[in-house]
Amino acid sequence: MLKSRISNGQILLLLITLVASTAWLFLPAVTTMHAKQDAWISVLIHPTLYGVAVVWVNSSLAQYFGDKTFGRYVQMLLGKPLGILVGSSYLGFLLLLTMIITREFGEFLNTAFMPETPIQVFNLTLILLAAYAVYHGIEVICRINQWIFPLMLVSFLFITFATLPVAKLANLLPVMSEGLYPVLRGSFAPSAFRGEVFLVLFLVPYAKEAEKTKFYGAVAVILLGIILALDVLIHIIVLGSDLSANLTFPTFILARYVQIGIFERMEALVMVTWVAGVIVKLSIFYYAAFSCIKDCIKVRKTSWILLTTSLILYFGSLYIFTNVLELFQFIDKHLPLLASIFELIIPLTLLVIAKFRLIGGKTY
Repeated sequence: MLKSRISNGQILLLLITLVASTAWLFLPAVTTMHAKQDAWISVLIHPTLYGVAVVWVNSSLAQYFGDKTFGRYVQMLLGKPLGILVGSSYLGFLLLLTMIITREFGEFLNTAFMPETPIQVFNLTLILLAAYAVYHGIEVICRINQWIFPLMLVSFLFITFATLPVAKLANLLPVMSEGLYPVLRGSFAPSAFRGEVFLVLFLVPYAKEAEKTKFYGAVAVILLGIILALDVLIHIIVLGSDLSANLTFPTFILARYVQIGIFERMEALVMVTWVAGVIVKLSIFYYAAFSCIKDCIKVRKTSWILLTTSLILYFGSLYIFTNVLELFQFIDKHLPLLASIFELIIPLTLLVIAKFRLIGGKTY
């Protein structure tokens, strides 16, 4: 695995794709539910600051250990028993997020496009595709993303600007009429999404110029802030905050407002773009989980790890939530706190320990 090498430019594009692919579809509803017409502010400021902090802390931690993977150096840092415990907890968190991503994928296709097709078909297909990508390594995932990222960006910009003729700027008023709390509350879920850039923890060992990862990661977070704030903004001025908050997939409805010549009802464009992005996102989360498994459980046969993990992810994605409402409630109420522990608090603690050990004369 460590023979693979990726550039910081590839890391930047990968971080944008892994956050934006699901946030683009789900974030407007979750955020406008609390912040209403001020949701774009909720997405722009606090999550961006949080995301920059996450990138800085996780990149700094990984850079101390060169090309060693997270599961290995956490055992060096904390000792084997505690290190395996921390590595295993990250494995559980990564598997949980992977199940959530898979369920989001299945729910969207099943609800919006093919209601008569069992959700099991969608989930299994996505997991098999991700497992195939993981088997071929991080370089392959990054190269795939280099083709998918432009498609996502062009699709997003097209739908955004194509719906401007029916936009109503009055939907943005009044600004912060209910004070600061709704804006802050609306930023919790976007922060959890933005904090997914903590995966630089698993990417730095493969970076050609690891010392520049912090800068490229911060640029990715800032670009994400602009893209996602624009996404929420266009939902508010076209659909209104009340309608955006009550729709399960507001981006899907937004695409129906496109009417430019022969371009009308662009729901299929949303589907193609989102599916492609989610495949990349799931692949990189799966790859991080795969790395934790290899470091915590000394198993040499990669195929057996992938097969077992794929089965866990498949059944977990089906039974972790009973319906899409439970999924949304978890993302809104429980995921932000859980994510902050693994995205920022634990890495920051490990970074402090690493610094003190370095001051004490320990080398890595």
